[in-house]
Amino acid sequence: MDKFLTLRVKNRRSEFELYWNVFRKIKKFIQELFLRLKYGIPQKFIKENLIELLLCIDYRYYVAKIEEIKLRIAFIRRFLARHNFYKIKDQYKIESKKRLNQYLYRTYRDFIHNEFTMENYKVDFHKFIERYPIILSTSFSLRTSIKTGYIFDYLIIDEASQSELISSVLAMSCAKNIVVVGDSKQLEQIDNMEIYSESERLAKKYKMDKKYVYKQNSLLKAVRNVFTNVSVILLKEHYRCHPKIINYLNAKYYDNELVIMTQDTEENPITIVKLVEGNHARKNPIGSGQYNIREIDEIENYINRINSREIGIISPFRVQIEKYQKRFKGEERVEIDTVHKFQGRQKEAIILSTVVNNIQKREINANFIKFINNPRLFNVAVSRAKTFITLVTTHGLYNSKNNNFSDFIKYAEYNFSKSQIIEGKVTSVFDMLYSDYTEELYNFLKHQRKSKEVISEIILYDSLSKILRNYPGLKFAMHVSLNEFITNYSGFSQNELKYLNHNFTHVDFLIYNSITKENLLGIEVDGVKFHEQNFKQSLNDSIKDKAFEVNQIKLLRLKTNESNEKIRIKNEIENVIQ
Repeated sequence: MDKFLTLRVKNRRSEFELYWNVFRKIKKFIQELFLRLKYGIPQKFIKENLIELLLCIDYRYYVAKIEEIKLRIAFIRRFLARHNFYKIKDQYKIESKKRLNQYLYRTYRDFIHNEFTMENYKVDFHKFIERYPIILSTSFSLRTSIKTGYIFDYLIIDEASQSELISSVLAMSCAKNIVVVGDSKQLEQIDNMEIYSESERLAKKYKMDKKYVYKQNSLLKAVRNVFTNVSVILLKEHYRCHPKIINYLNAKYYDNELVIMTQDTEENPITIVKLVEGNHARKNPIGSGQYNIREIDEIENYINRINSREIGIISPFRVQIEKYQKRFKGEERVEIDTVHKFQGRQKEAIILSTVVNNIQKREINANFIKFINNPRLFNVAVSRAKTFITLVTTHGLYNSKNNNFSDFIKYAEYNFSKSQIIEGKVTSVFDMLYSDYTEELYNFLKHQRKSKEVISEIILYDSLSKILRNYPGLKFAMHVSLNEFITNYSGFSQNELKYLNHNFTHVDFLIYNSITKENLLGIEVDGVKFHEQNFKQSLNDSIKDKAFEVNQIKLLRLKTNESNEKIRIKNEIENVIQ
């Protein structure tokens, strides 16, 4: 009886395997027939050139996407032309200027010309303010520059992120309404540290809210904290920088919210000048900071080759700035200073001078650590450039990781030619293709019959979407084939290479820097039964682990029977971006 049952079970299993194999062949035939009928791809080509086929599909995607965007642009241009947009825009400008001139004429045609001087303008201040209704002043001097008790209708404070509270409050006492203009992503105010202790004493004595305390509190920050429902208008339109320069800052600091109004050109606006390897920087013997004569020589040669009418050189160290000023004395088109002095200004070409040999804290002072790690400083420095920006860097800084300069270098490497940039070794998943693919795959999985593994991936997708909101510039792709980003195959056997290059060998999630195109962290969702209790899969997992290690990409494995996944993911992200 037992033998009969065993034989029957074997026959059933053989029958099932037979049907299963037939089903797989039919499915494969239908897929190949579909590709042949719809896309004209021969069956022989599919079998022998599957990798090339997939790459070809990727390429065709980009061709189609570019064509779609071009058609959209053409449609918008036709719409504008059909409705005479540009003609109406020019007429609007002419009419607006005409109306302004008419108003000014009506207002001032009967004015009796009075000569105002420093001695008499306050005596009849009302006549003075009628003649000059707009006053330009610093926040420090506004109150003492007007007649006592006079109140303006509006006070507009520009660069409010740099406006410290004491002088700002003095200016605010002279107006009925205030308009605060500033950029929280740019430089903060420079406090007077001598009054910190007194400020803290008064804050404790009168139990002041932190929103009103002087220390490290600009007018912009205070207003946004005090008036939570205040009307905020984002000045989206950007008119200064070359599109390829501001694109970097737009992605890194402004979440791509800026509308770039400048025109693109065929010229490459970013250049990286890398000094010959060596320890060229020296400490200032009579003060703080460092200087680098080799860098000054390099910049002098570079300036002699470029044709810019106005050039700004920005450096973090005062001693280096003084040496630049001596070298370029009499050179009218060159201006040298710190980032703070350049805030609110612009130059046709900007040169960023980094000075230091490397970024080891024991070798450099706090000024450069702030310069290299402070996003506001770097944002201001880069955005001073209208047409060209050049980063002059030492070998050590060029090869550094996870700071503002290294991200900028990788952005340049990814986007520009070798003539402008020293070619790097950065590989990437493609932003547009894989962001679209990931979203489509997620939507597909949500509507399928859900296994535990699929449910885990859906949960992790939602968690990653929330976690990465706190890491601007970081994105993730789902089910990325290893052969898309693994480049170092040294030390692998033929069988291991076959597995790594198989089109279905993928990582569940890949977190990458969308600006520098650097792959940072892979995440695998491991079902315990499938991964731990399956010898073949365990072997494949070890090959995948080795591939990530060899290519210096961190791989995090999350088992479905563990916990604290969000904390572990955040910790790994913090580790890889440091």
